[in-house]
Amino acid sequence: YKKADNVYKDVKKISQSVKDTTDKYKELHTINTDYRFWITVDNTNIDYPVVQGTNNDYYLNHDFNKNYLSSGSIFMDYRNNFEESKSATIYGHHMRNKTMFAQLTKFKDKDFFNQNNLIKIEDENNTYTYEVFSVYQIKKENNRNNANMIILGASGSGKSTLLNVISGLDSYEEGEMYINGEETSHYGESDFEEYRKKYVSNIFQNFNLVNNILK
Repeated sequence: YKKADNVYKDVKKISQSVKDTTDKYKELHTINTDYRFWITVDNTNIDYPVVQGTNNDYYLNHDFNKNYLSSGSIFMDYRNNFEESKSATIYGHHMRNKTMFAQLTKFKDKDFFNQNNLIKIEDENNTYTYEVFSVYQIKKENNRNNANMIILGASGSGKSTLLNVISGLDSYEEGEMYINGEETSHYGESDFEEYRKKYVSNIFQNFNLVNNILK
């Protein structure tokens, strides 16, 4: 833990020494060309640089300086193009000393969630603010990292559509979706009804419960 803390402590010193957003980006990008942006979450200790590799394995065990470190780094999915979509999937370990993304679990507390604690991302030119509208914790047997998942994105970017597709309420035209390792392109409505009954709980934005759930 100490080694990881020291790495981030040094990076934060550099970040705090530069006030201009663009200059800060350039300074950190000089150290690591994989640097993409800085992320903070209100009322947590989440205050980290975010990198992006060419795969989702490298930064699981490499630090910001690209040295081997078992605790890895906070990193964005290699398939994301944040500059265009302003949406991102960001990974980080749940450390036992409550660093990195461990304090995301605070959002499971109803009072903390309702305080509207915001997530801020600062890239080369702008600062983006995201409101958390939904939080999930994936069961350990279904995810080796026992990860928490928060879906973020600007208005109209497809957050609700994605959740509707995942829950089987909307169909998808491209790509593939797997449920318990099974590809779902052959699923009919009865298959998705059984899937929702066992695995999914929905709270609809428009409270359209009768049309979507009851037959």
